[in-house]
Amino acid sequence: MKNKKSLSIHDRLLTYLISIASLSLFGYFSFLHLLPSMWHMPGSPVLYIFGVIGSLFLSFSIVFLFLKRTNVSKKPVFWFNCHVVTAVIGSVLVTIHSSGHLRYAPALLLLALLALTLLGIFARFYVSKNNQKIFSSKIRFFHTIEPDDKAKIESIITKKEKLLLSFEPDSNEGTFSLNLKHWFCHPIFAIRFYNLVRQENFYIRKRFEHSFFIRFWRSIHISLSIIFFLGLIAHIIVVTFFASYVSDGSDIYWWHISK
Repeated sequence: MKNKKSLSIHDRLLTYLISIASLSLFGYFSFLHLLPSMWHMPGSPVLYIFGVIGSLFLSFSIVFLFLKRTNVSKKPVFWFNCHVVTAVIGSVLVTIHSSGHLRYAPALLLLALLALTLLGIFARFYVSKNNQKIFSSKIRFFHTIEPDDKAKIESIITKKEKLLLSFEPDSNEGTFSLNLKHWFCHPIFAIRFYNLVRQENFYIRKRFEHSFFIRFWRSIHISLSIIFFLGLIAHIIVVTFFASYVSDGSDIYWWHISK
């Protein structure tokens, strides 16, 4: 009986998704000059709705990524796929909402969003393939590892197994992965286990050459995500509660609560 594989976004499908998103944006901005004035004003009713829906999609993409790291579902790949799809849709809608106004703070948000998108594509098409090569060569690697490094790795694995016996006795060291429950309910355990994983990865990967982005893409991606969402929240607060400051003397044509 064949094992049922998890539904995943294959490279071809992801390429189609990115291509459709890129063509949609290219078509929109190519014919923007032919559209009515409301399509040139980010705060107009139509583009305001685009911005709200796009922001919701981007927020959902983060929620789906958190769900992937919890025990809510036994299908983490499904939640990752949701993260990718909602992020792409949200990026397109928010970019349309901007109507090409690349000035002041909102331009920095778009640049952060663009960097997030490009880094995500880079990770999916390049980093994942690179990691597959590393892990597929682990058996050959352990046959050629230096005795000192092998002893250190064995010591680290022993420490990981002892930690798991205290907090997750039914888990297997080789397949165990930290999730949000561990970080919130057992933060000391999570920190100790995470540090051991980092030490183990150091000895495993130090014999492989990596570029800067290969080694730190995840940290950069998370940092950019935090910067983007903090900027998005600030943007929403300013245009909603400080409309006069944003308008700088011009007409306030968007929905707002106070001037």
